[in-house]
Amino acid sequence: MTNFEIFLHSPFSKSNIDERNNKVLLLQFILSEIFNAESEHKNNTPLHNIFFPTISSFYPLDWSTKMGPLNKVVEHSLLLPKAFPEQKQAIKIFKHALTNTTNAISNYIDMPSENFELQLMLYLKQLYLMLEPLMIECKSDENFLFFLLKNSGKVHSITYPNYLMNFFVKNCGHNVDSLCESICDKFHNRGFACLIPEIKAFIANLKLNA
Repeated sequence: MTNFEIFLHSPFSKSNIDERNNKVLLLQFILSEIFNAESEHKNNTPLHNIFFPTISSFYPLDWSTKMGPLNKVVEHSLLLPKAFPEQKQAIKIFKHALTNTTNAISNYIDMPSENFELQLMLYLKQLYLMLEPLMIECKSDENFLFFLLKNSGKVHSITYPNYLMNFFVKNCGHNVDSLCESICDKFHNRGFACLIPEIKAFIANLKLNA
């Protein structure tokens, strides 16, 4: 029998994930779902809507199966080794942290315990930080940097204030003004000068809150 995998929530597959820009988009999808999990948790969303531990035996053909943000992260993460072949150790560490997170949620659903609300926030922060090596690999991609800028509030909510400023200075080889100029130039050269005011506003906000 031929082995195959079905991806319900990722537009990618192992046959196309190594195409240009796809790995950057995959990383953005994973980060977005981690942000969604954190937001839903802060809004007191039931944990089984953040991660649904019991998958139907008919999955993925059973479309009634609930899929929370962390279920989607689990699915997306299956493509990480193919998308980032140079980051095997970092991906292994991330997947271990992801398993710990989903197991903790499953255990809590079965047997609630005190202080899990804070514990889950720490798990989600760890998931984000475990992806840093992959983010650094994408540091020269203006689309990814724009994604981080647009989501700076979510990034700082899940990590700490000034995280992005520190990340840019440490990993992008620029002060933020030079970084802003570099991002703007790349978008201008691609015909997206309309984004420049928005990029400058995001950078100005980072500096204001530094």
